[in-house]
Amino acid sequence: MLLNPAEADTTLTARVAIVGSGPAGLALGLMLAEAGVDVVVLESGLTKSSSFAASLSTAADAPENDALPESLGGRRFGGLSWTWGGRCVPYDPIDFTPRPGAEVPGWPISYAEALQTASQAADFLDIGAADFRSADETLNGGAIRTAIERWSAEPRLTKRHNRALRANRGLKIQLGASCTAINIDGHGHVLSLTAKTIAGRTISVRADFFVVAAGGIENARLLLWAFERLPTHARSRWLGHGYMGHLSGHIARVSLPPDIVTALDYFVAPEGCFARRRFVVDPNIAKAERLLNIVFHIDNPTIRDPEHGSPGLSASALALSTPGIRSLLFSRQMRDVLVGDAPTTRELGAHLANIARAPLEAVRFGARGFLGRVRKPVRPGVIDTRFAGALSLGFYAEQLADHASYVELSGATDALGMPRVKIVRRAGETEVASVLRAHELLEQHLWALGADHFGYFASPQARAQGVVDQSGDGVHQIGLTRMGRTTTDSVVDANARVHGIANLFVAGSAVFPTSGQANPTFMIVCQALRLGHHLIRQISRDTRAAQGNNIP
Repeated sequence: MLLNPAEADTTLTARVAIVGSGPAGLALGLMLAEAGVDVVVLESGLTKSSSFAASLSTAADAPENDALPESLGGRRFGGLSWTWGGRCVPYDPIDFTPRPGAEVPGWPISYAEALQTASQAADFLDIGAADFRSADETLNGGAIRTAIERWSAEPRLTKRHNRALRANRGLKIQLGASCTAINIDGHGHVLSLTAKTIAGRTISVRADFFVVAAGGIENARLLLWAFERLPTHARSRWLGHGYMGHLSGHIARVSLPPDIVTALDYFVAPEGCFARRRFVVDPNIAKAERLLNIVFHIDNPTIRDPEHGSPGLSASALALSTPGIRSLLFSRQMRDVLVGDAPTTRELGAHLANIARAPLEAVRFGARGFLGRVRKPVRPGVIDTRFAGALSLGFYAEQLADHASYVELSGATDALGMPRVKIVRRAGETEVASVLRAHELLEQHLWALGADHFGYFASPQARAQGVVDQSGDGVHQIGLTRMGRTTTDSVVDANARVHGIANLFVAGSAVFPTSGQANPTFMIVCQALRLGHHLIRQISRDTRAAQGNNIP
């Protein structure tokens, strides 16, 4: 049930209040409402993107190579599911062990506990089954094996769950209402939330339990602001620290036999969603080599560079650089990743020459890509091997938790009076060395699979810098309110409850102690649903206790 900001009540009450309607907030809110729990969700944005809402996320200072918070489109009903590509992968068992040389003692829950809601998450995210094993043993060997990633058939979650979100009267979603304060008493109990609407109203939200699910940076921002206004209450030294994302990019290219390329391309899984096989380092080898988690996939050559010779890729580059067309195809953040700045005059001429050489091929490639974006299931991408020559090898690697990577409040404020944040995130030598060594292991494996060519884009001396140059993220905001056993090593406990605050919880990748190799959305939903089960049990216990106290 959506509530109009222009008609917002000054007071909202529910059993559970949730801040944010992204994947975590939606999954948790729907689960609780379907269990008969009254829920109110505060959503800063509207059903469509709003420049005012986006401006509230602007940081006072941020890393140059990170995506800007205001460009991500997170302040909207549905959150980042509108710009998320749909990739779903779980964490791995290795992610739950202490990392070599890192300030992470491990997760306070087991791998099995973290994935106990995997089937529910798979259904919510529209990926069929929570099965990520690869059945193609011909791709495995030595230090390298393969695993499956699944892609949501409908990644825009408010579209997939539209009827349930609008029809369930136990779930109230207040649009255009930004949380500006978590009001905690001197005994470690949240009394209410304060929110301000785009219409200028102030709302007080009262509940028994409160869940902050506004995204990693916003979660940290709200908690930092709450503790700053409560100076007598001790807070963890890790609040706002240990900021992680992923190292991702391309430093090598490969030419593979057609049957291997086909096996690594997107395919429709039996359950009806798209899937893709990826190369992973065998966990025993990774442990022996002291490597961090990493995965690889084949990709088109860099779209912007016309040297690929592909009419289809050149047509895509020009489309993604053309105002009025590009906004219909991909989000701003994805366009920046694919093409960056507009092509130079030289690049434009070379792209046009590629298209002129085989215009029909360019049309066919474009049609496949466009139809893949509008049909169900949504096709994540198209691999062009006819003209591409050597394909790029994409990598997706773990970043370690470092106390020196952090988010802190600044002296600047947004339009609603909330302090803006300063963001510092950096990749260390351990991560870079791990990426380089993993490429060496993969190179050996690809030669064994019959590769015709394997090469790097830079000299051995420049490769490390190439990894560093591609270490920007800002989309995956992990670890800022991490999970653990005590305030010494964490911000929240194993049930995602903030240490020392009886009824305040955090949902999202901010609670993950490690980043792994995984796009975090699948695990975000798993964690949100796990929190939902915990809250339902707690509410049931409280209800039984209250009924017992009322017996004469």
